[in-house]
Order: sequence, then structure tokens, then C-alpha cells
Amino acid sequence: MTTWIQTRSGKAFDLINPDPRLIDIEDIAHALAHICRFTGHTTLFYSVAEHSVHVTQMVEDEDLKLVALLHDAAEAYIGDVSAPLKRLDGMSGYRAVEAGIWRAICKRFGFAEELPHLVKEADAQMLANEGATLWSPGHVLKWGLKHQPHLVTLNHWAPYYARDRFLKEYNRLL
Repeated sequence: MTTWIQTRSGKAFDLINPDPRLIDIEDIAHALAHICRFTGHTTLFYSVAEHSVHVTQMVEDEDLKLVALLHDAAEAYIGDVSAPLKRLDGMSGYRAVEAGIWRAICKRFGFAEELPHLVKEADAQMLANEGATLWSPGHVLKWGLKHQPHLVTLNHWAPYYARDRFLKEYNRLL
């Protein structure tokens, strides 16, 4: 059984045994720029790459900004699965693959495997902001989120622009 995908750069990336040396920021930026948040259920295209840039801007600790930018990087290899689906018992295999890819990303970029609390908080706050901005503030209550949403400007960047902004942010943080 084949367990690898071909990345945009042409690498054969094994999903089950991910090699940190094959983790490529260009592949990550390209893929995340083409993946729509909320499984595509938005009025306008809103990419995981744009989301990641916004989360990075919400994290004040400069030492955590790169991990904030890359917090969803595993999705570049396995796609964005909705949180309710991910939580189902039958998705343990998916979660294991995602965790393995995250470990490879952490090794490649020198992060601890545990996502820092401040990054988790910024991601949760951004989710509340997205819900309120893309739909209505009532969605945040319906979703059971604890964060108060702030209406933020979501730019709905085109994929090529989202990729470039993601890479610009990455290069700024190095």
C-alpha cells in the first residue's frame, strides 16, 4: 500500500513515516494557501495560510511566532479536516498520522512537540474571530467557544498572495 503523496516540489512525502528532511516551507506555504478553512463552507475563499498569518500576528512573544505560523503545517500534507470529524472515535488513525507529521515538522524546525499555550490561545481566539466575521457572533456561542470575538478583517487572499504573505512572514521570523 502506498502511503506517500507527491508534494508540489516533487518530493515523495511518506504520511506514515514522515522524514523531517523532506519538510519544505515552500510546499507548506503552497498547500496551505490552497486549502480553505471550514472545509470550504465560507462565502469567500479563506485559506489556512491566511489564518496562520493572522494567528502569528496575535502572538506577542517573538519566540513563539514561528511555531504560531506553522501550527497548522501538518494540514499541508493531510488537508484540513473539520474539528467535529477529527474528534470522532473512528478518526484515531487520522489523528495519529497528523501527530506523526507534526513531530516531523517540530524536528525540522526545532520546536517542542507540545504546542505552546499562548499559540493555542491565539488559535482559539482567531477561531472565535473567524466565526463572528464569516457568519455572526452567535456562531461563537453555538460552537461553545469561550473567547469573545473581535471583528477582524479577513482579506480572503487569493492563493498566490496567501502563499507569498506566508513565506514573507516566515522569512521575517528567521
